[in-house]
Amino acid sequence: MKTLIIDYTNHKGERSERRIVPGGIRHGATPWHPEAQWLLTAWDVAKQDRRDFALATIHAMRDGGEVASGT
Repeated sequence: MKTLIIDYTNHKGERSERRIVPGGIRHGATPWHPEAQWLLTAWDVAKQDRRDFALATIHAMRDGGEVASGT
């Protein structure tokens, strides 16, 4: 699977790089992003979980290469 590395600030104001497998973009809200906004739904490779990332707080992204399927 193809991945992206994003430079991201989470809802706590913590900035880090995250390696993700993008799934889709939607407009909505979550418990962590309570105001409706554009969200990128993706698989977080390190956390091994599906997450929503606010597009407004993605500062940069780059190719993350391949990751084995099911990882």
